[in-house]
Amino acid sequence: MKRLLITGASGFIGRNLVEAFEGRYELVTPGRFELDLGDLAAVKEYLKLKKPDVLIHCANSSDTNRNVSKGSFLAENLRMFFALESLIGDYYEKMIYFGSGAEYGKNHCLPRVEEDYFGQNIPEPGDEYGLAKYVMAKHAEKSEGIINLRLFGVFGKYEKWSRRFISNAILRALKGLPLVVRENKAFDYLWVEDLAPVVKQFIENKPRHKTYNVCTGKTCELKEIAEIVCEVLGVAKNIEVLTDGGAEYSGGNERLTSEFDIDFTDMEIAIRKLSEYYKERIDEIDENLL
Repeated sequence: MKRLLITGASGFIGRNLVEAFEGRYELVTPGRFELDLGDLAAVKEYLKLKKPDVLIHCANSSDTNRNVSKGSFLAENLRMFFALESLIGDYYEKMIYFGSGAEYGKNHCLPRVEEDYFGQNIPEPGDEYGLAKYVMAKHAEKSEGIINLRLFGVFGKYEKWSRRFISNAILRALKGLPLVVRENKAFDYLWVEDLAPVVKQFIENKPRHKTYNVCTGKTCELKEIAEIVCEVLGVAKNIEVLTDGGAEYSGGNERLTSEFDIDFTDMEIAIRKLSEYYKERIDEIDENLL
């Protein structure tokens, strides 16, 4: 049984991966107060002790999560990444981390953008998240033992429902509130339960490339998603669209699907599953945060 070290195991992506991999792998899941990922000496000692085979890097410092400056969270993300990267080969075999479509430059990202387009643009000033992911991706292209799984939109349980569109829409519908679409853009959304089978392929196999767009290859406008939510829950389509249109945010997934046999859950089925999850917890939701 392979031993996985998963950073950020209490976050959205990490928590879902931990649940999916329990019993399949031996898991090591250090918390923020157990291990400072930006402290190279501490990371080295921890890896020497735990001896993981594969490291899955989900930890992400975000200026939306904590009261830190953009420059600080940029530095924190890069410090964590490079501390972990510097120990590949000596302390573990392989790092799998999650990039972002923001690496392409949000204002220049083509619809269904392919991996080879990366590097044509640099993320815009002010997009410190995109810049951090860009720097990591540039380094990963030249480093042995790193796999960049580039995500576009992922949704599911444990995400921040107060500001994530699909969860927020479901909860507003369950509470009898209107669904608000601030900008009716088209997104390629991935159901979070489809991510673990993808990651498993990269744990178990040696891929042909170092970077893969992990997305469904299909898009939905936010208004269309809101309509599906209303249909699934059997409520009136009380949907307010503030701005119609906007740049599509999607990736091409031919590199991934031509190499691995991957199934993606239909949007309606995923929304139905997520709705059932929230129905059981609706009393825990503060309506004022929606």
